[in-house]
Amino acid sequence: MAVFNFIDERNLPGCAALKLCDGRKRSMSLWVEFITASGYLSAKKIRSKFHSLVANVIEKHKYSGVRLSDNPNEVIIIIKEAFQVHVSPAFSWKGAWPASVGNWVAAHQLLWPSVQEANDAMQEGITLVSRESAYIKNKPTSSEGDAWVIDFPDAEERLIYGYGNGKKRILSILKCLRDRQLQQEGGAVITNYHLKTLVLFEGEKHYHESEWQENCYVDRINSILMQLIACLQSHQCVHYLQSSVDLFKDINKRAMGITAKAAWSVVRAIAMDECCWEEF
Repeated sequence: MAVFNFIDERNLPGCAALKLCDGRKRSMSLWVEFITASGYLSAKKIRSKFHSLVANVIEKHKYSGVRLSDNPNEVIIIIKEAFQVHVSPAFSWKGAWPASVGNWVAAHQLLWPSVQEANDAMQEGITLVSRESAYIKNKPTSSEGDAWVIDFPDAEERLIYGYGNGKKRILSILKCLRDRQLQQEGGAVITNYHLKTLVLFEGEKHYHESEWQENCYVDRINSILMQLIACLQSHQCVHYLQSSVDLFKDINKRAMGITAKAAWSVVRAIAMDECCWEEF
């Protein structure tokens, strides 16, 4: 076995490094294949190994209509040239919380989530993912490719789904609107994660659960769409928990402009015709 120290990568937003503890020999670890000479557990090496394992399985069993993407940096399975499945090695770490995030509730004196709700979310911990971050792409040094992307799936799920059904239902409606009204040829610019992030920010502004009841759905959706348009026009969508991470960093600006116009059309339709939901 091996014991690693968690190190926040301040020069790579949203990333962390795992370094073998002092006094432990690299050659004695079961992870030796994936540990760099300087003692870091390399996300890039693990991803490369995983890529070759998946490629071997697909080649061996010759699944009809299934192939692996030509991208060597990610494991993307293409099914019948119509669907893409992104698979990333990852492991969850319950109870861990990066110092760079800290207690965001106390820092910003938020009314939602409450301190107790925030503590419950932080206890869900983090997930370290072997995925190529937008901040790592085209970096000249290999050491930066060894960094792990920090995700907060369980903590975010707790905030969205753990306290009432309002945010969950609003998110479902937004996904439906995105699929029907904001799609572009070649795929959606706005992902589920972008929508989840905007719902979380909306929760800070409207912290009473009564503001997420059915009679307030239109107001919440309209407000979130306006927030989405502002993000698209400024070409920036800040991560809810990591303010240094821009979720729009890798998105084409022209595509963002087209999506912003489509979102404006939805907002105008909602304002002018209360029956527009039937057309959506």
